[in-house]
Amino acid sequence: MDEILEGRRARLNEFKNTLSGTDKEIAMSLNTNPGFLSQLLNGHRSVTASFAYKISKCYTGFNPDWLITGNGSMYKREEGIKVYDPEPGMLTGVMEEPGGYERSGHTGIVETTMDRVSALEAQVATLLERMGWLEEEVRRLGGGCPGGDDAG
Repeated sequence: MDEILEGRRARLNEFKNTLSGTDKEIAMSLNTNPGFLSQLLNGHRSVTASFAYKISKCYTGFNPDWLITGNGSMYKREEGIKVYDPEPGMLTGVMEEPGGYERSGHTGIVETTMDRVSALEAQVATLLERMGWLEEEVRRLGGGCPGGDDAG
């Protein structure tokens, strides 16, 4: 592996180690397959600029330039990263703090909401793709359940 790609892999591992949660949970938060994330972390795939951008859309404050080039710091702002939270009440923490939106890098609730809506739309699209794949697998396998009418 060349020096540039090894540097990206090492920085991706460094970033991952700053997060709480399992590799699977981190992959899900990035709307990607856990196996794909594992391949990136282990150097079996290359970390691309588009993947760095994807991280920055899911983890507000993350600096994609740092991941790709090694220049600058991991975070765009000193207070660190604000993790995308798709749970109900996701805006509550930021809304309760005076000036919370300005500190989070957003100019207002509309921009914050639109960023999060875009991320949720991407997650929905992935789930729909996975559902389609599962439906195809069920059809391919004959649609039967073990011990059901097809068993015998």
